Amino acid sequence: MGMPGYSAYIRGEAAQLFQCTAVPARIRTTGDCFLELPVTVNGQPMYLQPNTRTITTRGTEITCNPLATAMYRIKSQWHTLTPKPEESKTVPTP
Repeated sequence: MGMPGYSAYIRGEAAQLFQCTAVPARIRTTGDCFLELPVTVNGQPMYLQPNTRTITTRGTEITCNPLATAMYRIKSQWHTLTPKPEESKTVPTP
């Protein structure tokens, strides 16, 4: 659909479209680096998947590398985990 609030999953030969519900989440510090953004939702540790913004209970731990950190766009500001959450001084190139 190309707009926030929807997600599509390919299942077999069909694409299933889902309307998502926004939930409040806060960035969570873990001491480790993850592909997904560690967040807290309703007091529970969760992970926010990049691009789709789907919340999941499992994260993919990655090596913490200050030269190649995972970056997340939150509102209009880029953030990185090193593993401490920080606002990024650089903007990734498309």
